[in-house]
Amino acid sequence: MSSGQAMRKLTVSSVPLLLTAATGVFALAGGTASFLGWAASVYRLTDWSGSGITMKPNAALAAAVAGFALLLSVKGAQRPVIRILGMFVAAIGGVTLLEHLTGWNVGIDTLLFDEAPGALATAAPGRMGPPASISFLAAGAALALSTASARGRRWSVVLGIAVRALRALSL
Repeated sequence: MSSGQAMRKLTVSSVPLLLTAATGVFALAGGTASFLGWAASVYRLTDWSGSGITMKPNAALAAAVAGFALLLSVKGAQRPVIRILGMFVAAIGGVTLLEHLTGWNVGIDTLLFDEAPGALATAAPGRMGPPASISFLAAGAALALSTASARGRRWSVVLGIAVRALRALSL
């Protein structure tokens, strides 16, 4: 296939799939890089802006898994696999949000890596903030619902927009 034929195959209907794939690649790469930064003690990979505020290990894992699930959805993978990955992401976000709301420490924040107390912009060592936990709860639910009925898929779009709106608030 020539490059001209490939360009003609790019249609308006393929743009959402391309955006989904690009988002999946970015989330998978970014989450994996930050997670590996924690594993290898290369803190520049956990603090992308050099501000002292790190991407926590549980957030990095959730981002990588969500990105992988997005890529699987573009490839047409089995719906149960995407649903399970989405529920995993939602569970990480939901449990962390519960920790913030109740003050209860489940222990998932330091399960894999330790962070010294008093880290900048951190409520508890290794714990992602409330906006991230809400976002991962909603994103994971959106991934799981994207494999459901038409009504579930509509709700997955609403949750995706909510995650985007929450992100916009931080800007």
